[in-house]
Amino acid sequence: MIGDLSSYRPKDRFSKNAQAYARWRPSYPPQALTFILEDLHADRLTIADVGAGTGISSRLLAERGADVIAIDPNAEMLHAAEERCGVRYQHGSAEETMLPSASVDIVTAFQAFHWFARDTAMAEFKRILKRPGRVAFVWNNREQSNPFDAAFAALMQTFGEEAAIIDRGSSVAPPQETLAAHGFKAIQRGVFTHVQSLDRDGLVGRAQSTSYLPQEGVEYDRLIAELARLHERFADTHGRVHFSYRTVVHRGDLY
Repeated sequence: MIGDLSSYRPKDRFSKNAQAYARWRPSYPPQALTFILEDLHADRLTIADVGAGTGISSRLLAERGADVIAIDPNAEMLHAAEERCGVRYQHGSAEETMLPSASVDIVTAFQAFHWFARDTAMAEFKRILKRPGRVAFVWNNREQSNPFDAAFAALMQTFGEEAAIIDRGSSVAPPQETLAAHGFKAIQRGVFTHVQSLDRDGLVGRAQSTSYLPQEGVEYDRLIAELARLHERFADTHGRVHFSYRTVVHRGDLY
C-alpha cells in the first residue's frame, strides 16, 4: 500500500486549476462541520486548516465562530481564495506549518491528507496542537451508484492517467490507523451525504478543477466534447446534473 501521495507534486500540481477549484469544487455538508466541532467547549476555537487551497473549508469553519488559519503551499491557490472574516491565509505546508507550538485547538485537512508526507505531518500537527486538541481529516468521495456519477467516473479514468491512484485518496493511508499510531484517542468516523448540482459550464469547471485531467491541447478538446455529451445525456429539465457525494470525516483527540 502506498504510504501517501507526497511524491506526486502536491505543492504545485493545482497551480493551473486554482480559479476552477475556487469556483466549482463542492462544499461540505453542515453535519460534517458539526461532527468536527462536537464536544469542544473553548470560547473561541483556533483552527489550522492545512492544505486549505482556496479556502472552501476554512470559510465554513469560520462561519461556525472559529478563528481559522488557512495554510497552503501553493501561492496560486491562496491568491484565488476568497477573503472572509475569521480566516487568515498563510503560506506553509502540512510538514512545516510555520505556526507556534501549542497554538491551535484543532487541525483539519479537507481533501488533502493523502498528499502529505504522513509521519512528518502528524508530528507537526502534534507540535502545534494544544492539549486537549483534535485533528480531523475529511474527504468528499464521489458516489458511483447512479448512472451519471458512474459515467463521470469512467470519463475521469479515460482521460486521467493518475485518476485510479488519486481518487483512492482516503484509502492511501488509513486515517484511523494513522491516528492511533500517533497517539490520538477517542477516534471516530462520521459519514454524511450531500449533492452538488451544476449546469453545463459548471460540469466543465468541475472537471477543470481536477489536477490529473488535461488542461489544453487535443486531449482537452476531446474531454470538453465528452463532457458536453455527458451533460446532454443526464441533465434534468433545468439543465443541471447532480453529483452525489459521501463525505467521510475521521477525527481523533490528543490529551
